[in-house]
Amino acid sequence: MGLCQGKKMYKVDKIVVKDNKSSENLCVLNENIVTQNENGKSQLLIQQMKSQIASCINYSQIESEINLPIGEGYLEWTYQDGSRYEGFWKKMAPNGQGKLWMANGDIFEGQFVNGLLVQGSHISVNGNTYNGEFVDGLYHGYGQIIEFLGDTYSGQFVKGMKQGKGIMKKSDGTMYDGEWNQNIQRGFGLCVWKDDSRYEGQWEENLMHGQGTYYWKGRKYEGQYYYGQKHGKGKYYWNSNTYYDGEWSNGVQNGEGILVINQQVVQSGIWKAGVFQQKK
Repeated sequence: MGLCQGKKMYKVDKIVVKDNKSSENLCVLNENIVTQNENGKSQLLIQQMKSQIASCINYSQIESEINLPIGEGYLEWTYQDGSRYEGFWKKMAPNGQGKLWMANGDIFEGQFVNGLLVQGSHISVNGNTYNGEFVDGLYHGYGQIIEFLGDTYSGQFVKGMKQGKGIMKKSDGTMYDGEWNQNIQRGFGLCVWKDDSRYEGQWEENLMHGQGTYYWKGRKYEGQYYYGQKHGKGKYYWNSNTYYDGEWSNGVQNGEGILVINQQVVQSGIWKAGVFQQKK
C-alpha cells in the first residue's frame, strides 16, 4: 500500500513503464534529456519515477509517450490507455491546477507538483469522494472522505489510512470523535449513538476497551472494558442513589462487590453471572 517502484523497459520510439507487483498503478514520469553530444545522439535519464498505489486509490497503468510536451502552460493531453489530463503543465508533467480522468473512472482534481496531486479531490469509481492533502499519491495530512453510503470522516490521514485525530459520522446517526490507528478506532475517543447513549474512554479494534464511562437512559457505568464488555473493576449506577461497585466479567457482575441503595450497603459479597450468591 505504499510507494511502488516501477521497472523500466526501453524501446526506440517510446518508454513503457511496467510494474513487477501490480498492473493497477500510475507511474508518473519526469523525463529529462540531460546531455546531447555533437553527433546528435541523446542520452535519457528517467528520474523521479513514482507509482501512486493505495487501497483507496485505484490507478490504471499508463504507457507514456516519449514525446511528452516539453514546454509549459495549459495542456489537454490524452494518454494511450484513455486517461486524460487537462491543466497546467511544466517539466513534462502536470504542475499546477489540473484535472486527471483515469481510464478506470476515477477523477483527480487539484494542485499537482511534478505529476503528483498534493492538494485536491479524488472521486472514486466506487462513489467515495476525498478532499484534502496528498503525499506520494496517498491521502496524507488533513482530509475528508464522503462515502457513497453517506458516512463521512474528517481528520488526519497517514499513507492512505485514517491515523491520528478524526471524526466519523455514520449514516445511521452514530458519531465517533477520537483517535485512529490504521483505519481502526484505537486510543481515546467519544462515541455517541442515535439513541443518545454515549461512551467516552479507551478504544481498541473499534471496541470499548480499557478505562471508560458509558451513559444511557439515565444510567451510567464507569470502569474497565475488555473488547466491548464490562470486564474488571467497575461501578454501575441505576440512578444517583443506587449502584453496584465491584468486579465484572463478560458484561455482568462477577466476583466481589457491593450493592448500595440510598447510601446504605444492602448486599456485600460474592456475585456470579450477575446474581448475588453469598455474603463476604
